[in-house]
Amino acid sequence: MSIETKADALSASLEDYLEAIMHIEDEKQAARPKSIARRLHVSPPSVTAAVQSLAARGLVNHQPYGPVTLTDTGRALATDVARRHVGLRRFLVEILRIERAEADRVACDMEHSLPSDVLARLVEFIDFIAKSPHGGVTWTPDEGFQLKSAGDDTAEATQIR
Repeated sequence: MSIETKADALSASLEDYLEAIMHIEDEKQAARPKSIARRLHVSPPSVTAAVQSLAARGLVNHQPYGPVTLTDTGRALATDVARRHVGLRRFLVEILRIERAEADRVACDMEHSLPSDVLARLVEFIDFIAKSPHGGVTWTPDEGFQLKSAGDDTAEATQIR
């Protein structure tokens, strides 16, 4: 079973657990259930159930009362979830100019349902806009989106609505 197939089989909630475990592991080497509960704002029994489900799928290593660590497959899935989240957040913040906290919340909601090919194209588009000679976009409520002029902080006449 491929990583993408395993990811499709996970609920949005379990994907959030994988991502949280990965971030905690990166910070502290291993994730404790209490740390996972705090990060996700859930109860300890919810963490226990989720960790058991992830362990049954071979995505985490866990013994009762011990730390939780990702397996290689679990890390690959968590990395993919985080990549989707970051890509969507970049689109929302850098292109649509949505405030970061709101963009982060929306990206979290979207990352679980957006097909990987659509997300890949969005990320390519973000990179294209960022690397273009225009250097990105500006947005104002009155004029909408405009491409920046090369070497200038003002927007050129091309509007993107």
